[in-house]
Amino acid sequence: MLNIFRQIIRFRQKTGKTVFLLGPVGEAHGDVLKQKFFFPEAAFKRIKGALGFLDAFTSSSVILYKGVSAPFALRVRGLSYNCSEINNPGEGWDWIYAAAAAGNHRVDRERARENFERLRDRIAARDSSAIVYGTGPSLSSPHIPAPSDCIRIVCNTAGKDPNLWERLSPDVIVAGDGIYHFGPSRFAESFRRDLKLRLAERPAFFAYPSAFDYIVQREFQSFRDLLIPLDIGNAASLTSLRETFTLPPVDNVLNLLLLPMACALSKRVKLWGFDGRAPGDKDFWKNSSAHFYSEHVDELKALHPAFFSAKIPKGSENSYVKAVHGEVLETLLSQAEGSGWEFEMLHPTYTETLLKRYRGE
Repeated sequence: MLNIFRQIIRFRQKTGKTVFLLGPVGEAHGDVLKQKFFFPEAAFKRIKGALGFLDAFTSSSVILYKGVSAPFALRVRGLSYNCSEINNPGEGWDWIYAAAAAGNHRVDRERARENFERLRDRIAARDSSAIVYGTGPSLSSPHIPAPSDCIRIVCNTAGKDPNLWERLSPDVIVAGDGIYHFGPSRFAESFRRDLKLRLAERPAFFAYPSAFDYIVQREFQSFRDLLIPLDIGNAASLTSLRETFTLPPVDNVLNLLLLPMACALSKRVKLWGFDGRAPGDKDFWKNSSAHFYSEHVDELKALHPAFFSAKIPKGSENSYVKAVHGEVLETLLSQAEGSGWEFEMLHPTYTETLLKRYRGE
């Protein structure tokens, strides 16, 4: 039966830029914002009745649904995405996947590899460590290290601060969150706006998961020689980028992008700006106000409530931090250390896994 469904879809004439809506998709203000951003040229058609469902099902178009349980037919059909911000924590990602599918986007992995090799050429003369910079309060410190012989890798919203960008002169900037960086919110728009300004002032390579490549290629057309989209592989290892040119299948930008990139470029890795979640911190942790768009977080929460409810549940607000910066991070670091990598935390931190690697003043 599954093969029959797929054959019907394969041989059905293309429906152009039509996107089908099942359930109350498009009725909320947030839906309208997302539709305009992710599908700026699409025509939307609401599915009505059994014949309407059959028409959508047998088309080669994307179906967006919410407010309904996904019928078995949609699960086997593919090209169907759950856009419920109320019950799907990954809804922000589903919008991106749907947009890429509707646009028939293909990641240019050969170009990504070429850009990565250009990055390696850029730092080839440096026989030193890599420093990765988080966006904790210590990123505003006047004592932040920026030795010219180190490889410098910065994290997402660090691009907000032109003075820091000039001071660090980063080789790489990474970003990896579907809603914070690649969606229609004012937070994400601010991130992309400032990053474009920084890349124009002083170029750095921009690495990110390839799942977001459709949005990045659309918005960063002028910087294509700096873009490094990376597939997520199967090996939960900080050295996977060096060994198989893939990212580990883990949560959090430190585990997913910053450390894998550092380990791909050096065997000595230092960390600054990872202050951890202090007692009394809200949300995930406290960020440096000069390097984070705090004024736009409330809108982000309103657009993606299921994401925040799942990641920062009431009564267990630190559960995500404990998971990604606790046992998971310890395992990843220990495995790499067993293979010859060295990690050093450069200042005190509330993250115990990193504090173990702090050598003091």
